[in-house]
Amino acid sequence: MHAYLLALEVAPMNVGKTYAMLPLHCTLVQWFWLDLDSASLTKQLKPLMKHTPPLKLISGEETTYTGTTKQGTIPVTVNIVELTPDLKKLHLQICDKLNELKVTYTAPQYVGEGYGPHITHQKGEKLPEGMVHTSTAVYLIEANAPEYGNDRHICFKIELSP
Repeated sequence: MHAYLLALEVAPMNVGKTYAMLPLHCTLVQWFWLDLDSASLTKQLKPLMKHTPPLKLISGEETTYTGTTKQGTIPVTVNIVELTPDLKKLHLQICDKLNELKVTYTAPQYVGEGYGPHITHQKGEKLPEGMVHTSTAVYLIEANAPEYGNDRHICFKIELSP
């Protein structure tokens, strides 16, 4: 089984690189488990991005979520991102495809109608409230497990089509 995350680009990531902490990104689909390799999964997802224009990410209020580590929970500072119709549409289309593939979500309450897009602050970096960023790509990210403290490997970058 593979643990995957789908994220919209805020700061560029290098395909093939492994990060201890990911650069700035907007979570598109929370961590999920799937018994399919990353190349096969990317092939399934690419057609959904082909007709999706770059997405405007509108940064909202700063808040604190609870993150999970191997040792317990930690506070995680994020900026809420406005759930625009285009962002919601892409999230739901991807979830429909993932559900067809029979994934297991690590936090199903944050998928589908529970989706809450956000940008996690990273090493002092953030997208301040009121800032608008146009994201042009989605990353498929894999880890041994979704908890903080596990390295994250950038498997593929899928460009959104203008």
